[in-house]
Amino acid sequence: MKELSLRYARMPGLPVVMANKCGSWVSPMPGIPFHVERSSFLGLSAVADSDGTLKAQLGDGEGVMVEDVRLDPSRKTHTVPQGYGRWAWRDPYGFLWLLRIASPVTEAFGRLWYSLSVERRRKARALSSGTSAAK
Repeated sequence: MKELSLRYARMPGLPVVMANKCGSWVSPMPGIPFHVERSSFLGLSAVADSDGTLKAQLGDGEGVMVEDVRLDPSRKTHTVPQGYGRWAWRDPYGFLWLLRIASPVTEAFGRLWYSLSVERRRKARALSSGTSAAK
């Protein structure tokens, strides 16, 4: 993640601003009753210049970055990067096949869990009616 913006800047030779989620999150896990996952988003939002140099990068918290970048036509590669599924480069560790299987299964469980949630329905009705029960 620390070098993601640099990779995307080097490919086409254009500046890149990557805004990434940060902070903690708590969520029930779809398909696993009574299990609540507690974790945090990595953060690491960044600004990379068109030559692939890192201009600024945040840590795991919120922040603001202001940087000058260079739009230089001579830096453009004019090549279209090859896609590898959801990724723009080959998986060096060989785990992409697992993600291609696990992601749709996890998303399907999530949709089912969401559609069956009594709590979600209660909060949606409260928001629709304008009551404070949604809090």
